[in-house]
Amino acid sequence: MPLTQQSLQPKSCQLAVWEITEEVVELFQPLQLNMVQEEELAIRQTIDGKKGYLAVRNALKSLEQSITTLTIAEDGAPEIPGKFCSMSHSVQYAAVSVGDRPVGVYIEQHRPQIERIAKKFLHNEEEKQLPKYDKIAWLTR
Repeated sequence: MPLTQQSLQPKSCQLAVWEITEEVVELFQPLQLNMVQEEELAIRQTIDGKKGYLAVRNALKSLEQSITTLTIAEDGAPEIPGKFCSMSHSVQYAAVSVGDRPVGVYIEQHRPQIERIAKKFLHNEEEKQLPKYDKIAWLTR
């Protein structure tokens, strides 16, 4: 289920965060995957991997973006013609960011290891905002 869908500053950037509460069949049902996407889904070995794959596509669809034109480059980056796109998922959440300029989104379930490596990825002000309890944080740039 979508947790949030919003336009960010600049207004050319959108973010959707999806809480993964559905089973695989429920996540699959509203999507019309093309043959390549069905093959990508089939190679996912775990239920959580399949749910994450489908949840990011549902999140993308919630932003009124076509999933049929979504492709994955050789380097693993998602591509949508004429847009920049970033996707990420953890066990409980999926996130997608789409924009007219380069965007990035990364979502991770909060673990103690994350706090230890946060300095590598966050500015000082962003790091101060990290919760010190077991909650999830997301960031889009």
